[in-house]
Amino acid sequence: MAAGVLLGPGVGTAAAEVLKDAGGKPPVGGMERLVPLPGVANTRSGAVLAELSTAGRRLRRAPQRSASQSYGSRVDARHVPPTSRPWFAYARNTASQPGRTTTGATVSAIIGTWNVENFCRPLPVGSPPNPNTCAAKDQATYEAKVEALAEVITEIGPDLLGVQEVGSQEALDDLVAKLPGTWHTALSNHPDPRGIRVGVISRWPLTNIRQRKDFPDHLHPVQVEDDGIPGSPTGEMGRGGLAVTVEPTPGHSLDVAVCHLKSKLLTFPNKQHSTNDERLRARYGAYALFRRTAEAVTMRALADELLQGDGRTHDAIVLGDFNDEWQAATTQILYGPPGSQMGTGGFDHPDQGDAKRLWNLAPKLLEQGGFSRIFEGQHELIDHILISHSLLAKFQEVSTAIDKLSSVVEARPTAPHDKPSDHSPVVACRPSVARRDRPRHGLAPDRRPRGEAQWLRRQPRHVPADRQLLGRAPPGPG
Repeated sequence: MAAGVLLGPGVGTAAAEVLKDAGGKPPVGGMERLVPLPGVANTRSGAVLAELSTAGRRLRRAPQRSASQSYGSRVDARHVPPTSRPWFAYARNTASQPGRTTTGATVSAIIGTWNVENFCRPLPVGSPPNPNTCAAKDQATYEAKVEALAEVITEIGPDLLGVQEVGSQEALDDLVAKLPGTWHTALSNHPDPRGIRVGVISRWPLTNIRQRKDFPDHLHPVQVEDDGIPGSPTGEMGRGGLAVTVEPTPGHSLDVAVCHLKSKLLTFPNKQHSTNDERLRARYGAYALFRRTAEAVTMRALADELLQGDGRTHDAIVLGDFNDEWQAATTQILYGPPGSQMGTGGFDHPDQGDAKRLWNLAPKLLEQGGFSRIFEGQHELIDHILISHSLLAKFQEVSTAIDKLSSVVEARPTAPHDKPSDHSPVVACRPSVARRDRPRHGLAPDRRPRGEAQWLRRQPRHVPADRQLLGRAPPGPG
């Protein structure tokens, strides 16, 4: 078996003595496989990386701290789950995954979200155009869209992808039919008036599918139209939320919720999208904010159910198109207890709120210059992945596919519906998968680090390598 490295402060070199190959030598290249180490599976440092990558060899060469020199329980409590979660050690043999460039090595789980922009079948032949219904222009345009979406998803290679703006189960079936391998799908029963909704596609079977539409208890209906217009006030999400459970490894579950919150696009009376009445514009701007806020509260209530009272021991993810930036008030509602987000002073200081808090991976993208959409000429990141405490040490890399989607950066005054989307997918995955086995996403070539070694060298030298990889170290002198 290949040599291994323990993930945890002060123990990186010890694992070289734990697992060795038949010749008793360290590995000489290739990719990683995560395995449980007998005797330490229930400790904070119980996650073991049987390291075959060059990144692992750099970790073994990194200076190590003794237990007394390490960051102690303050770091352990935030960086490593209280118990070793076996699906952290999940590994997939890519040799059995059609459509992947592979050397027969193993890769870790990849989770993502993507607004696939008006992914709808065309209207039946002979039907009159309906501007209030999502429909592709014609069959050829629709088929081009399916092919374009499938190409991007195949290259990204997600294990689970939350999708938004899907028109029907039939459209989702058309998409997964173009993907390599076996896929499972779930779709919200609650579309918006145009017919678009959220869904999930997954390599893992989906269980415990939950639909969410109604606002939670104690939250009153909100005004979404002027007085006298039907449909206002409302106590429902405009596009229902969806939650599913998967088992990356038998007996160890992951709960994922997907949502598409109210957009910044304003729809005035009579389905108009423009007005010269500034009082009307201001009112409808407020109505849109009322709805997005209430929808965020609704999804936070669903997140509380997924966390089951303690996100330190329950793996949960909330993802989707939040239609606002990561620091927006509506987005922050989903985080739960305030503070401690990545990039803040409280990130390295555990507190009682960790059990109910969700962390947004957005800062990892923003520090790379990443974005998922362009709105009125401005780059913005409105597609988010939020994770529970138990996953902080697991999903360490997040990226987009902007460089693969000209439809995101081109001006699109009217969507032609034959391109993939005006949003980029956002995906989270393990950071140490060999780059030759998985496509790179998210950064223009001139901004992309050329390998982990170069990136690690830019980190403060006194910081242990395990904290460098997590990107959680406070700044310090070089």
